[in-house]
Formats: sequence, C-alpha cells, structure tokens
Amino acid sequence: EQKRLEQRLEHLSVTDELTGLYNRRHMLARLDEMTSESARYGGDYALASIDIDFFKTINDSHGHPTGDRVLRQIADLLKSRIRRTDLLARTGGEEFFILMPHTRTEDAVQVVDDLRQRLQSETFRNDAGDVFDVTLSAGVIGWQGLAPTTRRLLAAADKTLYRAKREGRNRVLLANQSDLFPERK
Repeated sequence: EQKRLEQRLEHLSVTDELTGLYNRRHMLARLDEMTSESARYGGDYALASIDIDFFKTINDSHGHPTGDRVLRQIADLLKSRIRRTDLLARTGGEEFFILMPHTRTEDAVQVVDDLRQRLQSETFRNDAGDVFDVTLSAGVIGWQGLAPTTRRLLAAADKTLYRAKREGRNRVLLANQSDLFPERK
C-alpha cells in the first residue's frame, strides 16, 4: 500500500491534472537531460512550443467547462499523433511542448504541421451542441550536438511561436539559428 501511494504521488508530481500529460517541471527536467545527451552523443533533437489560438475567446464564449473539454480533446489528439519516445507536456493554460529526441528539424516541423492540420479538421462542440473551430500556432527549434542552454531553447521556441501568432496564427514556424545563438549574428 505504501509503495502504491508513493507511485501515485510521483505520478501526480509530474503530470498535469486536467489533461494527464506531463507538466512543465517534468518537461524542463527532460529538456535538461536531452541537451546534455545531445552535447555528449550528438544527434538531432527538436522542441515545439504550441499554443491554442484565441483560447480565451473559447472560455469567454463557451464557458470554462467547454474550455477544459477542448484542452482534454487536444491533449488526446496530440498524444495519439506523436511517437512513444517523444515527450508531450502541458506547460500552462493552453500551452504545450513536444520534445522530440532523434528528430531532424524538418521532420519535427512536418509532425507539428500535421498536428495543426489534424486539429483544424477536428470537431469541437459547446454544451449546447454548437460546433466551433480550434487552431494552433507553433514554433519549432532543432539542434545537433552542443545545444544552447535550456533557457535559450525555451526562449527561442517562444519567440518563434509568438512570431507565428503575429503572422496570422494557425501556422508552424521554424526558429532562426540566430534565435538560438545570437552571438553568431
């Protein structure tokens, strides 16, 4: 019984209660591990920062219970479309990250764009049964070998995500290498 309780507490400490996905703390720990692994062994890695477009409007128009259902539905969709070796986390509100070990940047962009297209074709309903659309914007970064700091990776992913939002939303953009290594400009 004690062991089961410990396992349950461990599970709760690394997962998001609403979606069952990993949480930000676990994602950051794994990202640190991946950057160390990348520096030591090389290989391709990718990180995608995903944000649901106009999510506040969904909550305001359809209510928070509908917003929660949307987040769970999106989490299920994302989970069903990534590899078992990828790490998917809900990092807050309507924000998600996908860590993709051993993934070339162009492949990561394709995976996330496929997710974007799949989400766009998904049916969402409010409590009254009315259908509404949900889209996402994303920023993807990739690296090989020696990676910048975790902080810089996250900043580059966020910067690229917000560039996607500024450029019209419902799109996936690739980070510029200058975002990862500004000293190389």
